[in-house]
Amino acid sequence: FEYAAFNKKKFYQDENKASETVFKKSGERFLDELVYAYDESGKPLGEGKVKSFSYDFDQKDLLFEIDGLIGLPIGTPIAYKSPLELQNGNVSSQIDNAISAAIIYQLMQDGFDSQVIFTTGEEIG
Repeated sequence: FEYAAFNKKKFYQDENKASETVFKKSGERFLDELVYAYDESGKPLGEGKVKSFSYDFDQKDLLFEIDGLIGLPIGTPIAYKSPLELQNGNVSSQIDNAISAAIIYQLMQDGFDSQVIFTTGEEIG
């Protein structure tokens, strides 16, 4: 499975200026993480765990091997399954999108009189 952030660069034909260190650290960041595949409606198709990664710096490819996800069509979205953790009264997870949506929703409820645009470029992979 190809890393979406780098796939986006290829899709839009943008130069990927990431260093080899960034490729390595990006791969290491997801080792042993739970992930899931889903279809365009958001329906889950399966779950897995990132087993390993490899990269080809010259081709700007970062690839993940995922245990448990087999037989999926090319281009199937894979998402990081960020569990919500509660420790010492603190909530932690990868919840930036949810927080952004909640803030925008509250602004609109409070009378924000402008246009809101959500983009999905980051999630293109």
